[in-house]
Amino acid sequence: MLQRPTIVSVMLISLALISSLFARPAFAGNETPVSRELQITGLYVLDFRLLDALPDRVQFFKNQKVVYVRNKTDFNETLWLNMRLQLDRNWAAYARVDQNFAQHPNVFTADQSRYIKGGDKWVSYLDMYGLSYANRATNAKIGRQDLKLGPLGMLADTTLTVGDSNVYGVSMSTKQGKMTYKGLYASQVDNNTPRNYRNKVWSAGVYYAADKNITVGAYYAYKNNADAALNWGSKTANYTEVNLSYENIVPKVSFACEVAWTKNDPFVSGLPAPVLATFPAGTIKSSVYQLAYKMDRNNVLKVGLISVPFLAGTGMSTLAPRAHYINFQHSINKQEMVEVYYKSGRYEFPSALYQIYGPGPYPERFARITYWHRF
Repeated sequence: MLQRPTIVSVMLISLALISSLFARPAFAGNETPVSRELQITGLYVLDFRLLDALPDRVQFFKNQKVVYVRNKTDFNETLWLNMRLQLDRNWAAYARVDQNFAQHPNVFTADQSRYIKGGDKWVSYLDMYGLSYANRATNAKIGRQDLKLGPLGMLADTTLTVGDSNVYGVSMSTKQGKMTYKGLYASQVDNNTPRNYRNKVWSAGVYYAADKNITVGAYYAYKNNADAALNWGSKTANYTEVNLSYENIVPKVSFACEVAWTKNDPFVSGLPAPVLATFPAGTIKSSVYQLAYKMDRNNVLKVGLISVPFLAGTGMSTLAPRAHYINFQHSINKQEMVEVYYKSGRYEFPSALYQIYGPGPYPERFARITYWHRF
């Protein structure tokens, strides 16, 4: 794992070399010359989390033992440093360096927004790099990048993760009139296994803007697990998702929802057959519904309901199969924001796992206070 000063130095030198390879005279005529300056932007996030889940929150694959975490508080600090170098009018080179401090690095977060492997409190990563293409209608990326499937991240969302959660691949989005088409092929590193297994992901999406306030869309994704035996999952999984966004259904109030269906092959995780028999089979339905109220230009209040059955495999998976959440965002200025998030639900494991966890149902409560600063 690289240290932050080393990463930054390597990236600056690499991007400078790329710049020299692509350097050429200014465009003729009235065209504006392309700037060759390295653009650096960043995001600093500071958050405090409190997780209350009974029985104890579980970390899997820690020397093949269960690690118990009860009523855990978690202080987390992250710096994202984004670098971009324009090569010509359409192509650019990009990279991102992450630095993270986690008070409890081995704890799965209740909202799945962070996972740090290895047990180190301080980590640094070069977790995004590649080439991007953009014109008025089309955007594409080739290289390591974040992944978000669905406007609310129902199928996958690595946009706020740190380190190995991002993917290697090719993605593209193009807009034709009221239609927007998206596609992706990527190799994903799974953090839940003791070694880095690269799971293949294919996805395709389409959005239709019915008018300026209403957008409907759908996604299909297919995932092939490299080694499901260590992943508590199936060898293959199919995901189908539909979504709706309705801005200003009444003044200042907007609605958004996603519904996803997951179809898994039989589990091959090596657990005893009586345990596997109690896991969900066939098609599993998950959903999230959200109302947002824009109180004024600086304050937004969101409330929502999440339904994700046990082991449904979506990007919003938590222990609680049904939960509600409240999210308040206050913008201090254009660069700073404070966010308060609270989620509460109840869950229980299949009866065959009672010997490990005990009978349910169990409460799961999660609170987070976050400070955001962009520069």
